[in-house]
Amino acid sequence: MPLEEQKIWEKKQQRGGFAFLKRLKEMAVGTGDTLFKASKEGVWLGRGDYTNAPLRFNFQGEIFAKRLTLENFVKYDDSSISYTGTWTAYTQAFCYGRGEKVSTTVGDYFEISFFGKSIGLLMTKSVNKGKLKIYIDNVFLETIDLYNSVILTRMLVWQKIDLAHTVHTLKGVVETKNPSSSGNGVGLQGYTLFPHSGIKVEQLSADLYIYAVNKTTDANGYANGAVSVPDGYVAIAAVGITLHSGTMSDADQTDPKLCWRGDSLYYLYNGKADTTYAVQIGVLISKL
Repeated sequence: MPLEEQKIWEKKQQRGGFAFLKRLKEMAVGTGDTLFKASKEGVWLGRGDYTNAPLRFNFQGEIFAKRLTLENFVKYDDSSISYTGTWTAYTQAFCYGRGEKVSTTVGDYFEISFFGKSIGLLMTKSVNKGKLKIYIDNVFLETIDLYNSVILTRMLVWQKIDLAHTVHTLKGVVETKNPSSSGNGVGLQGYTLFPHSGIKVEQLSADLYIYAVNKTTDANGYANGAVSVPDGYVAIAAVGITLHSGTMSDADQTDPKLCWRGDSLYYLYNGKADTTYAVQIGVLISKL
């Protein structure tokens, strides 16, 4: 095709393409959770309605996502993890996966068999935690110190992202503690494959949930109960507790003490016998 004719043909194609784009108001592919749509509003995935789509972006460069989540999380009791020594499983609401397996004996170890180029360990740091020596495929890499002056949990405390894409074994050995620590404890919540260095588990968003209930004390002025949180969530901690004196049924407004336990249980005690108290508990909750 001569050069001039080719230019004329290209211009016609461009005009036709622009005309097509002007006529196109919306494009959709797939259904349900795999639905992909594009229109003048933007591009989105997973819902027919742009506003409620779990993932969407507009042509101003704004990106909207429902929530960051940790994918490929493997809990401490998975069959891919073996333990040697004295390890005890604990239910802990503040842990990722709601639990951890703990050893306080130097020399105890766990082994993780996995396939892939990367792995990250989820653990807690606190005043009574020890150190952990880490090996991959029997090669010592480093020792990490889990001591910290305050409790930091749901943490990606260590990761390796440049392994060969094949089968590996990670070994974690309990080591002698930091002199500042009060114990040698090492608690494994689990591990994640393909961790991203830019996303830290402890930075995941959480919501404040207000739990309200009327509780009636027994003959000893005592009552207890469990906070129910919305489906799909776990209670991490109580951040505020209120007793509504205006709605107490006893005339002398006897205020009981109210305490919280980490597994969503609360306790009223030293209150007046056979008395109903209106309680509100502010609870920090997070997606399971």
